[in-house]
Amino acid sequence: MLETMLSAAAWHSSSQLLLLFVTPFLLRGVGLESYGLWVLLTSFSKYCAIANFGIGPALTKYAAEYVARGEPEKTRQMTTFGMLFYLGIGLLTVPIVIALSPRLVVALHLSPGLAAIAPALFVYFAIFSACGLSSAILSQLLIGLGLFDVSAGIGAASQITFIIVAGVMLIAHFKLMALVVSVTVQMVLSGVLCYVYARGKLGRVFANPFAIRLSAIKPLFKVGGWIQLSSAMVLLLFESQSMMIGLFVGVSAAGLYDVGSKLARGVRALSYYFNTATLPLVSTLEAESGRARAESTFMVSVRYVGLISFSIMGLLIAGAPLVLALWLGKRYGTSPTILLVVTVLGMTYALDNLTGVGITIRRGLGATRLEVVYTATAAVTTILCGLLLVHRFGVAGVVFGTALGTLLGSAAFFNVFTRAHHIQIWNALLSPILRLLASTVLAAGAFWLTQRLIPVSLLGSRMGILVALVLGSASYMLVFALGVGLTRFFGADDLALIQRSVPSRVSRVFRLPLVRAFFAVG
Repeated sequence: MLETMLSAAAWHSSSQLLLLFVTPFLLRGVGLESYGLWVLLTSFSKYCAIANFGIGPALTKYAAEYVARGEPEKTRQMTTFGMLFYLGIGLLTVPIVIALSPRLVVALHLSPGLAAIAPALFVYFAIFSACGLSSAILSQLLIGLGLFDVSAGIGAASQITFIIVAGVMLIAHFKLMALVVSVTVQMVLSGVLCYVYARGKLGRVFANPFAIRLSAIKPLFKVGGWIQLSSAMVLLLFESQSMMIGLFVGVSAAGLYDVGSKLARGVRALSYYFNTATLPLVSTLEAESGRARAESTFMVSVRYVGLISFSIMGLLIAGAPLVLALWLGKRYGTSPTILLVVTVLGMTYALDNLTGVGITIRRGLGATRLEVVYTATAAVTTILCGLLLVHRFGVAGVVFGTALGTLLGSAAFFNVFTRAHHIQIWNALLSPILRLLASTVLAAGAFWLTQRLIPVSLLGSRMGILVALVLGSASYMLVFALGVGLTRFFGADDLALIQRSVPSRVSRVFRLPLVRAFFAVG
């Protein structure tokens, strides 16, 4: 699993870094107001996908389970039903959007040029959402078939295609429509490639729609129904902010929020791939070795996800001013709004990643009700706090409402989860978190000190900012690693796991005395 996760993470990281690199050009190419509308359109498409019934994640679980049992026909029936079901949902959604989109556009107070095309764009993104859900079924199928790294590679390739097409069309002055066309090409390419690889692994991908048995699709709704409710809550938790800011503060403020949240989402990237790779593993372990073996993966996974999340979180928060100045220019590097969003959401996403490990284990076991405790608590608290605070505190009120909602939801989830699975919360969560937090604070302090030692004159150019960022990041990683070693975060079991996962030539490094001491092995 570790090799697959790292491969998928490499694909994702490369495409996301490229996207971050070109974002300033996209922002300048379409303008801040149009970019803010683009953010709202993409959030709107996610709202249109809210009635997905959790079929995609459920398919991942059952595809892995049925392949382990030698029952591929059930997987084909589930895949066929899922794609047709989502297209049908889209047909029901479009008339509603046609009726409501003019009122929504009026509430956004757009400039006349954007207001003229916005209603049609909202309708288009409703159709796009249904087609995107249908296409994503094939990606979920690949993950269930054990091709998670392939799925990630396809995602990266389609993301790069989006960037290329958007760049060419922006040069030709198509502005906002360049992004609309590019994201459509991205979706189509992803669907086609996922189908090709799924056919190579499974043979025939689809079943006869008229021969689909109720017994084959019933498990999708049994597990997916709770995932649907949870996903709806997650959507409200992490996507309602853009809408609230756009409606109550302004579209331009929504654009600034998106820039900050885009950087903060770097905290979630690697942990997302770790959790996604864990889901089919848990389902396979349950089918082959029983529930207890599958549950045992939590203790390992939560520590590694915590390590990944806290290390990235601290680096992003400490280096945010330099990253933003290098990425978007000094104007954005000193923006209080963006820096606040990066800091608060970075910490919020790190906590959410740990909760995601528990949710993944429950999904893999087919026990999905508990995650609704987390998502419902977090979503309701976030929205209520956001609505209460946005009028007085603007973007800050929405961001702190999100943090409070996530904290309360995670506390409620782990209170039930640790009891249900007989896990000691101190050993599993609190002790590792405190050790990682200590290492993160020390490393962030090292980054800050390194930056203070650099002459101010060096920061006058982008090359100077890059040098400062590299030096600060190097000091951060060195001190973070030192802190992890001193707090004895790792143990002999971790060393054995890594030695099994890496090539034999690389494993020799882990036999060195210094490395063994780092892992607290004598």
